[in-house]
Amino acid sequence: FLKLKNKLLSGAKAFLNPISWNEPFGVVILEAMACGTPVISINLGAVSELIVNNKTGFLVKDQKEMLKAIKKIDSIDRKACREHVRKNFSPQAAAEKYLDIYQREISFSKRSSRKRVLPSNGHARLVFKTYPSQVLRLDNLPL
Repeated sequence: FLKLKNKLLSGAKAFLNPISWNEPFGVVILEAMACGTPVISINLGAVSELIVNNKTGFLVKDQKEMLKAIKKIDSIDRKACREHVRKNFSPQAAAEKYLDIYQREISFSKRSSRKRVLPSNGHARLVFKTYPSQVLRLDNLPL
């Protein structure tokens, strides 16, 4: 199944993503771009964090714009799609981002008076001793 999916995606001129919901992540978008296939997607949810408009595909507001974008698809460099995924979403890239977060946290922790708290929901939070109302969730840190 995986080989067939990769063959279909890599052989496609473009991947159309006419969603009507706020996409929380969009793995299929990354799968297409990893195969070198540009993506044309309605710009909802996290889509704009995955697609670089006019470089790895097109972000559009509706299906009418999607049809117009199809005519411009040859302006997208398929190698740029693959490189974007490798650079930003590969296991190596994820590990480097996590290391960066941990290094920033360790550095900040050495300069701050904070304590760690593990709440009942299991999410690790950092609570400032001086400002208990300020909570910083690790999964909300900018990358």
